[in-house]
Amino acid sequence: GFLSVLCAFGTEEAVVRTRCRALLQLMERHDSEGIQALQAQSSLRDALAPQHERVMQRIAQQPGGLGFLVSLRADLIGALTDRHTEVANSTEAAYWRSLDASLRSLLSMWFDTGLLKLTMVDWQRSPALLLERLMRYERVHAMDGWRDLRRRLDSHRRIFALMHSRLP
Repeated sequence: GFLSVLCAFGTEEAVVRTRCRALLQLMERHDSEGIQALQAQSSLRDALAPQHERVMQRIAQQPGGLGFLVSLRADLIGALTDRHTEVANSTEAAYWRSLDASLRSLLSMWFDTGLLKLTMVDWQRSPALLLERLMRYERVHAMDGWRDLRRRLDSHRRIFALMHSRLP
């Protein structure tokens, strides 16, 4: 499926080897602090970045793309932890773990606290979808239906949520 296609966009081993050799040659000549060495290090770093990260960055830029990647990671985690599938212990799982590491890194960057907005949730102005999700996913103080949620959103109480501008 789609996960397997993404895994095919890994690193190019030949390019990594070439750029490693170039950096090693500079280091052997004791020229590891000059401009050429910095360029060689940068070039190697670019070669080591899996191509699927670029694909995921492009997907995230599309409408609904960030939500798609969050769902994709949930599916990926499910596939990797499901002991009843053949994939969990296969060679393909190693590629999937690499893909998961890339997704985790990108999502942690995209969901940095500086990019989230603290929003007050209230009964009158908050969308019904947000209120429904709040009821469904609240784990510390589980809610017992709409009436309980409305009571908690009463005028003398405050509930806040961290919102991302690219997710509904």
